[in-house]
Amino acid sequence: MLRYRILAVVIAAAARVGATHVVAAQERPATAVFVSVAAGEYHSCGLTRDGAAYCWGLNMHGELGAASTDQCSVGRQKVPCARRPIAVTGELRFTAVAVGSFHTCGLTAQGEAYCWGENAAGQLGSGDTVHTSTTPLPVAGGKHFTMLTGGSRQTCALESGGAAYCWGLNDLGQLGSDSTPDFCPTPTGRVPCRWTPVAVAGGETYKSISAGLEHICALSENEAAYCWGRGYERQPTAIPGGYTFVAISAGGEYRRGCGLTTSGIPYCWGLFIIAPRVAWPVVNPRRGGSWTTSADTTAWRFASVNMGADHFCGVTMSGVAYCWGANDEGQLGVGDLLNEPLSIDPLAVAGNLKFSMVSGGFSHTCGVTTDGLIYCWGENNVGQLGDGSTDSRNKPSAIAWWSGAATP
Repeated sequence: MLRYRILAVVIAAAARVGATHVVAAQERPATAVFVSVAAGEYHSCGLTRDGAAYCWGLNMHGELGAASTDQCSVGRQKVPCARRPIAVTGELRFTAVAVGSFHTCGLTAQGEAYCWGENAAGQLGSGDTVHTSTTPLPVAGGKHFTMLTGGSRQTCALESGGAAYCWGLNDLGQLGSDSTPDFCPTPTGRVPCRWTPVAVAGGETYKSISAGLEHICALSENEAAYCWGRGYERQPTAIPGGYTFVAISAGGEYRRGCGLTTSGIPYCWGLFIIAPRVAWPVVNPRRGGSWTTSADTTAWRFASVNMGADHFCGVTMSGVAYCWGANDEGQLGVGDLLNEPLSIDPLAVAGNLKFSMVSGGFSHTCGVTTDGLIYCWGENNVGQLGDGSTDSRNKPSAIAWWSGAATP
């Protein structure tokens, strides 16, 4: 599949990267209560009630924040991974974690940002592109943030006053600014990037920000949606339609974004796959998912929505998770792959679980239940479900938290 070819290219590139800083992983406690989870391309991270961060999945660039001993197969190659959660190195405590393609960032209670993993494009914000690190490195510049989000090779954050800053790769305008005097090597030559945070152009203030692979969307203080990067201008561009939103999520490629209205209805835009090999461009936001009239009640209206690469998930006011979109790896969590590996109808996630939030990755999804447990489903070739295996799942599977934990 295409994603395996992409991963194989990244594996080959990683062989040319300098040595990773290796630090022993911390021991896991016997139990933990989680408050959030973030699913990336090939890894996932969860945050406990006491602020400890744990990650699992691919660890080729140190994106799990600690050394791992597992090996997973990608084609004929073996790559470093962790099939169960491992603790992020150090004594730091976080209020939020954000995952990119091959890097991860955390935010402390004091608003200090730390990042770890791949840094070829400066996405760690540490002031250079030298370190590919398993240890959290402080983001340079001394700024304090309230929110973080990670994309393919860029990271963005909001200050307390709502100013947006980004760092990392900027070949497609992902940083929302052309003020990028740094340059980073790529297979096609040196491209603009930024090793430290740079202010997003336009002077707008925001209350929420979310990254897709190569584009960013943010929600302004007056609840309007703005996006920049691949498929947009190189600085924030207002999404047409005049909608106001209370939350926003960007995902995948092709300009995709969703905003959640005060009535709990998601409206989405971008280029969407509505049937195998059939794409539908949406400029003005349209209602996300194809709900029947009989389902149009407050029972299914969303409290939150989150986008993966080609799928979408939301949690209703009553804690029920629904997903729609691509399902070729079981990322909708409905218990089968359907007759066709795609659904435009929102489908309830199997298992009768109640969730506080969900997060969509490349071809997997993770969610935190209302009692603080993490379940994941979908693709699991490098352990991104954290259940102790590399078997893909088409319904929720609990992370294997301690050594004796059973795999559903």
